[in-house]
Amino acid sequence: ALLKIAWLDYRFPGTPVRMRVGFDLVPWDQAGFIGDNDPRISVYVDLGDFDLKAAAWRQFESQRLGLQNDNDDTYYTFSAGYNLKPHRFQVDVLYERDRFGGADTQAVGFRSGMGFRGQKNDSVLLLGSWSGAVGPLRGLVQGGVVTGTARGGTVAAGLPAGVIPGRDYGILAGTVVAYGEVDLGVVRPFGLFI
Repeated sequence: ALLKIAWLDYRFPGTPVRMRVGFDLVPWDQAGFIGDNDPRISVYVDLGDFDLKAAAWRQFESQRLGLQNDNDDTYYTFSAGYNLKPHRFQVDVLYERDRFGGADTQAVGFRSGMGFRGQKNDSVLLLGSWSGAVGPLRGLVQGGVVTGTARGGTVAAGLPAGVIPGRDYGILAGTVVAYGEVDLGVVRPFGLFI
């Protein structure tokens, strides 16, 4: 059997701080955009109605077969939330640092499922969200924008024809998700917009 979830959770006595090390599937933001069961270390601070959390996640590591140097994909998350029951407001920031330096052998080749050799990505995702209830109505609205720089692969032999090696690309994208439901007792009709 393959181990998929494992973690150690520790609360520092006499403080509002706890730490979790391991890997488990956890939705980090309110809509669940950020969440994976990759290895991570997280710190949570619970200050009553206000809470903070920060984590470092490891997607890929340079110790993979055939790879050396900087071949890491790591992302760092920071969140702040305010509970004004039955409403919650949250701000999330994710910084992703992805490097694919390549291999010293052709074990991975010029291109793999991870991208092209020499490829780099530095991006920041900013999310703001609200969730809450008014009578039988419950809802969630979350908006986000991602920005940063992506650099294409540097080994010309492995790139598609006409692509300039090492070219920088600007990243700018946005997203909105809205969810609502009505609690009618036996049924709960809902709607979702992405």
